[in-house]
Amino acid sequence: MIVSNEQYPDNPSWNIISKLFNLSKKEFVYDDFSCSLWNKIAIPGHLYCMENHICFYAEMMGTESKVIIAMSDIEELNKKNSLGFIKNAIEIVCKNKKSYYFTGFGDREGVFDLISGIWKGGAPNKPKPKTTDESIAKATDEVSKASIIVTKSEDNKPKDQQQQVEQPGKELQDDEIKEIVILPTSKDGESTEFLKLRLPVSIDKFFELFIADDAVFSSKERLALQNAYDIVVAPWKPDEENNGLYTRDIDFVIKVTDIPFGNPVTRVHCVQTYKKTDNLLEVIRISQSLDVPYGTSFKLEEKWVLEPFENSTTKTSFTSSGKVNFIKSTILSKTIKTRSLKEMQKDQDLWLKTLRERKVIEETPPNAINRKNVSRELNHEIEKSEESKLNRDGLYDSRLRKDIGKIGKVEDQLVALRKGLKLFGVLLLVTIFLFLLSLFLLNRKISALQDRILYLENK
Repeated sequence: MIVSNEQYPDNPSWNIISKLFNLSKKEFVYDDFSCSLWNKIAIPGHLYCMENHICFYAEMMGTESKVIIAMSDIEELNKKNSLGFIKNAIEIVCKNKKSYYFTGFGDREGVFDLISGIWKGGAPNKPKPKTTDESIAKATDEVSKASIIVTKSEDNKPKDQQQQVEQPGKELQDDEIKEIVILPTSKDGESTEFLKLRLPVSIDKFFELFIADDAVFSSKERLALQNAYDIVVAPWKPDEENNGLYTRDIDFVIKVTDIPFGNPVTRVHCVQTYKKTDNLLEVIRISQSLDVPYGTSFKLEEKWVLEPFENSTTKTSFTSSGKVNFIKSTILSKTIKTRSLKEMQKDQDLWLKTLRERKVIEETPPNAINRKNVSRELNHEIEKSEESKLNRDGLYDSRLRKDIGKIGKVEDQLVALRKGLKLFGVLLLVTIFLFLLSLFLLNRKISALQDRILYLENK
């Protein structure tokens, strides 16, 4: 992220940063990072790497913490390890010998290199403000490069026919669009676009292929491709409160990657809805992971929108987007959002790849689709998923047996230790008793001897 108010005068984020630290409007912000400032306790906040300053801001329990370090005041940069072994901290030492200790960086090396580069004058080049004409020209160029037509028989065609570039400004006729066309995505407010396609199917045919209860490539098959298991998809039912809206529940179990702690396998509950008219199909899926850290703090929203292309009855425009909705505030919100959107993008890419490989969308009339072959291949994926589940369960059972064996050995050792302690206690009591008995007998002997001596003296 390279931002300045000079480039983007209406940028609300920069205006906030500028007012927050009372800096020049020409100051560039190269990037910002989530971290914590160590000051007797860890204070979570954000570190802003700028052209002439390193700034930190945090708000904790109603108290603001603000640090502004001028690049010219820095004397030394040091990489540090939290708790002596976790490589996630950076120390900034100023010329007045005051030091600042920042910890909790996800990419400590990248942050250190950026700060060091800015400090030494080797920071990334500042971008030049672009005119409106330049922006339009670049956008047109990107569209012309990205609009590649992907044919359903791409691997069997000559190289000169495998990719066709859609020329900007050329209006495509309805009978020219016979393949899946990939278009460049854009950012739509809070949502992130994953896919934008032109499909050679009508809204009704798309619904039959992917959304219906007996769909050829249903949600269950799609989840199976992600190695999900224990998949339960309820049938569609009309929503009593919203006319024309249908809803259903989806539950499954899936392995989660890139989590620092917690259970790597989680249950997921989804609520999926759709609304269909002659000119629009909108499908929304809200998912929540039940067993991952902070899983109750956020939900993932995936949205599919299908509309007729150029008023065609057989061609449609498809857009897939998603966002992360936070129910509760958390200091890991940025990490959760980044990783969740990354996984959602992978899911959409896998879905598109499967469409092309399995030829789920055919150019032939709807009744010519070989549903048996497609279903057979998708069922094979489900079998592989179930087999993978059994292997995982077997591995878990093996580990569980080993753990139980270890626990059994420890319990045996504890039982033996208890017996030893009991025996030691008994022996100690016997020893004490014998010692006291000896003292008692010795005392009696001494008393008898004194009486004997006194008797002899009197006689």
